[in-house]
Amino acid sequence: MFPVQAFFNAIPSDELESTLNSLSNKIGYSINNCHCLFPDGLDSDEEQFTGVRFEIYDDQVTITIDEMTQIIETLRKDFC
Repeated sequence: MFPVQAFFNAIPSDELESTLNSLSNKIGYSINNCHCLFPDGLDSDEEQFTGVRFEIYDDQVTITIDEMTQIIETLRKDFC
């Protein structure tokens, strides 16, 4: 789960709420070589997947939409 942790740790505190809003709307986001990707935002030549993919350099992990929703809700409760 390191790519997930690295992604959220890279988000500046003053951008957290707007980033969470984008992610809630399934809009991907990248910062400091950390990426959060949704299948709908892929180009046709990119590998398809189900869920939400987090990447940092060559490390990647895919989580479910439900797991992503839970992370977003927790972050909103604790930091927004």
